[in-house]
Amino acid sequence: VSSPAAFYGLTATRPGANWGNSYTSVADVTTFMDAVADGDKAEACSVVDPALFQSVGGCETALAGAGDTSGAVDKGLTNISSSSVTNDTATVQASYTQKGAPKTATFSLKKIDGSWKISNVEGVS
Repeated sequence: VSSPAAFYGLTATRPGANWGNSYTSVADVTTFMDAVADGDKAEACSVVDPALFQSVGGCETALAGAGDTSGAVDKGLTNISSSSVTNDTATVQASYTQKGAPKTATFSLKKIDGSWKISNVEGVS
């Protein structure tokens, strides 16, 4: 994965643990959205920068405060309209549906210990 990614300039792509698996900042956004849709707080938090929710006791505490997130986002309906990477930071523009209503958001990510983590979410509309 690393060689083709370098050849094509896919700077946000990194190899996974097994053949056929790789990760990008875009994959982390869709992982987060699908995990929220499933109500899987642990999976959602696995791609979030721990500092994002530090002031409220951590990611799982913040999501627990939101109640049951199952169905809060319509699973499989996240569309990435754009993404950009500059060194160890990335921005991903996403559209999705929430209980049938169209929404958009801008996700900021940063690379932490070689993995992309969501560091901020803005412009949810």
